[in-house]
Amino acid sequence: MTIPEPVDAGYFPKRTVKRPDWLKASEVEEICSLSLCFSDGPSDWIQKWLHNDLGFYDTEAAAWELVGPGGIEVARCAYSVYPLTFADGEAAAWQVPSQVTLDLSRFEFLGFDFANKTVGVSNFECSPLSCNSGAKEFSVNKHCLMEGLTDAYKACAAVSKGDYEPGPYHLFQVYRRRPGG
Repeated sequence: MTIPEPVDAGYFPKRTVKRPDWLKASEVEEICSLSLCFSDGPSDWIQKWLHNDLGFYDTEAAAWELVGPGGIEVARCAYSVYPLTFADGEAAAWQVPSQVTLDLSRFEFLGFDFANKTVGVSNFECSPLSCNSGAKEFSVNKHCLMEGLTDAYKACAAVSKGDYEPGPYHLFQVYRRRPGG
């Protein structure tokens, strides 16, 4: 298995939440998933239609502008995506529709996540690790993300077989701006 280098996807402001009681994965402290199911963003972000074809923002300033002064308490997140699509347990090459250049100098790597995308230009949908309690099946860290690329690749292929949300699935690196960074 050869995994290609990830492509920078963009930035997004998110409200992370503590692990819900129903998620039986004691190592999880907060949900930092790619999905907006639990850790959502500003309520009117999609109506403004300023995001790129992946549902992210090309610059950190553009993402932060959504929040505005005195806005919601959010984490400044950044994402890179692997140019692969996973379906039926197999990975295939995928032409990433939007590419940006991330400045990750003030960001920390939190882990790997994967999510499905069945709708055109908007956001990725469900992250099986948090949305479907995959954190019970797969080894995750305190952010409800996977630590190792090889394990995340295998898990993404496994969920694409159809026991979770309908696919296809995409594999991401998840970053968050360091406090004071």
